[in-house]
This record gives sequence, C-alpha cells and structure tokens, in this order.
Amino acid sequence: MIAAVLGELNSIRLSHVMAESEHNLSNTRLAILKLANGKLKRVQELTKSAKIDFRDIIYWASGEYDW
Repeated sequence: MIAAVLGELNSIRLSHVMAESEHNLSNTRLAILKLANGKLKRVQELTKSAKIDFRDIIYWASGEYDW
C-alpha cells in the first residue's frame, strides 16, 4: 500500500501546480495525505483532482471547506 500511495503522490508533477513551485507541490501532496486519512482510494481520487486544480486540494485541507 505504501508503494501505491507514493506512486500516486509522485504522479503529481511540478507542471500540475502554479508557477511550477516546489512549495506548492509539497503542500499539495501533504494535503492529499491529510485528507485521505489512510485510504488508498481517497488518495487516488484526490490525486486526480489535484491534477485538474491543485488549489482545491489545499483549500479542502485548510479546514475551511465543509465536507
């Protein structure tokens, strides 16, 4: 399972985040881990969303978004 999670997280590239920023990339990956709560399927779903707009993931993880 760890390899699968790492594979998903590593599939998000600098080209998926604004200004190709390492900071934004790290924040996105950490936000995915926080939101996934240990569920691989959720990591996969969030990774897919992050590739569309990484800002959604960061916003959701901020706690201001009500799931």
